[in-house]
Amino acid sequence: MPAVLPETARRILDHDRGRDPVRLALKYAKIQASAFAFLRATPFLYFADVPLPPVLAGGPRSWLCGDLHLENFGAYRGSNGLVYFDINDFDEAALAPVGWDLGRLLASMMVAADESTWPRQAWQSAVEACVHTYAETLATGKPLWIERRTARGPIRSLLRQLARRRVRLLLKSRTTGRGDARRLLKDGRRALPATAAERAKVRALMQQLATAGTVPSKVLDVARRIAGTSSLGSERYVVLLQGPGGADAVHLVDLKTEARPASLVAGAVAAPFKTDAARTVELQTIGQAVPPVGLSAQRMGRRWYVMRELQPTEDRMNIERLKDVTELGAFAADLGRLTAWMHLRGAGRYGADGVDTLMAFGRRRDWRKPLVAHARAARDRVHDQHREFAAVDPMLLKPDR
Repeated sequence: MPAVLPETARRILDHDRGRDPVRLALKYAKIQASAFAFLRATPFLYFADVPLPPVLAGGPRSWLCGDLHLENFGAYRGSNGLVYFDINDFDEAALAPVGWDLGRLLASMMVAADESTWPRQAWQSAVEACVHTYAETLATGKPLWIERRTARGPIRSLLRQLARRRVRLLLKSRTTGRGDARRLLKDGRRALPATAAERAKVRALMQQLATAGTVPSKVLDVARRIAGTSSLGSERYVVLLQGPGGADAVHLVDLKTEARPASLVAGAVAAPFKTDAARTVELQTIGQAVPPVGLSAQRMGRRWYVMRELQPTEDRMNIERLKDVTELGAFAADLGRLTAWMHLRGAGRYGADGVDTLMAFGRRRDWRKPLVAHARAARDRVHDQHREFAAVDPMLLKPDR
């Protein structure tokens, strides 16, 4: 008699149906091992299972990241050549009450606290700093940004370090060989071999873009990319391109399909966007101070993909970089600022509430304690669901069963 899967496992397998089983196995191993990884991978469970309190559900609506957590902040090189630190994943971007972003961010901090050696009081203070700074920043009504000259503490150190990275270091970690013989490293950690059909369709798209002058014309290699947690298993490629100019003219391009609407969009692409790739690109362009190099929506066959250039200056911020509890509090405050700036940039766009409404919300205090209580409930729900999922035999975690 076949084993009966618990509800959490069934919901996750249904959500992931149709994805690449090799990369899904990697995803499930990650999320069985860590409650924080589980939170990262299951935004759809958060939105379905932990309702916002009325004071937040009735709060202002703006364009949200939709999957805000500690590791969706990082550094990247903008299209203007400067290195920024900002929210960096907009796959789940949607128009919704701002409390959803804040609640998920705070819940991620609480889950991280449970897996951390930092004192619990330090994390509680960090949560308070994030909420206070978000509200204070929102009340100003003016979105700013963090780049090397305006950064502080651990973010400043990260940006200074990344500014010194070079293309050669990125290629050394991702490729083998030299010149026209350079190939992607298919090590099972960052990339897997692509099929002949996959390579052919990606090459055809690159040729179209090269004709338009968007990318270099020579494709050296194509592989299936391993990246992310929630999206792991979705169709995704890394492309190695050679332009004129030697080693520094070699480019790595990421192509990721948008297989389904955002979890907050309730089953349809949010108007006025015709595709989920268009939604992701437009809202990332709005939500960030400056979009990253090469960000665009591209059609390949019947599907649309988000394309961007992989850079030596990319890096996510993680707690291990922080030296002490003072840096933890400063970092949490910066996350609050970045979240408020993103919400302010979306104000008045495509049906979102205006800046004045967001400013008034920032000055209110009635939503702050309910927000923290909501985040605690979300944290507890994550732990319950993770324990249930972690106990499942990995051999049973097959989406097509």
